[in-house]
Amino acid sequence: MKALVIRDYPKGVIGFFVLFYTVGVLGMIYEPTRRFFMSLTPLALLLSSFALALFHRSVFGKKEALVFAAIVIFGYLVEVVGVNTGKIFGVYAYGATLGLKAWDTPFMIGLNWLLLVYTSAAMVQHFNVPRYLQPVVASLLMLGYDFILEPIAPRIDMWEWANDAAPLENFIAWGLVAYIFHTILLLSRIQIKNPLAIAIFILQVVFFAHLYFLPTL
Repeated sequence: MKALVIRDYPKGVIGFFVLFYTVGVLGMIYEPTRRFFMSLTPLALLLSSFALALFHRSVFGKKEALVFAAIVIFGYLVEVVGVNTGKIFGVYAYGATLGLKAWDTPFMIGLNWLLLVYTSAAMVQHFNVPRYLQPVVASLLMLGYDFILEPIAPRIDMWEWANDAAPLENFIAWGLVAYIFHTILLLSRIQIKNPLAIAIFILQVVFFAHLYFLPTL
């Protein structure tokens, strides 16, 4: 497997995002600023996605544009169906934190699917995971992320579950949708080389893990 070479990374940008997510944690745990920082969640998602786009070093042609757009659109649509029927992930409802909605589903959730698929795919490709295992390993990374996120999401008004906890079907469906998206990437032979991608994925995991273990939320 390829070693992680720190000098290949945009250190200044990574340092900015370390500070950015650290301030986000502090803002979330301090009750007087919590609502304000929760309202910044869509901005944080857009900023992270914009930075990833700037550091995208792979080929970006029509194929890549179509596949990435498809992940955003179908990621959003599967959430629309899920939240309005309760038949995919379970019975849940989105709060206000992710911003503007249509059909009770925030527009940002489609971009969030792409960000997670993109960064987890970049990780397995960087470490030279065998191609036939890449969809499985990348989907497991996303599933691990979801395990960390689910307990904290209701506390910061991202979404809430009918029975106050994510059901098993949510994790099964999440992993399956992630696997489908990663399989599409594999079959499309899209290579993702981005020196910022691994850092963004890890920072998001650490961000939600900190919120989970801090008792003030």
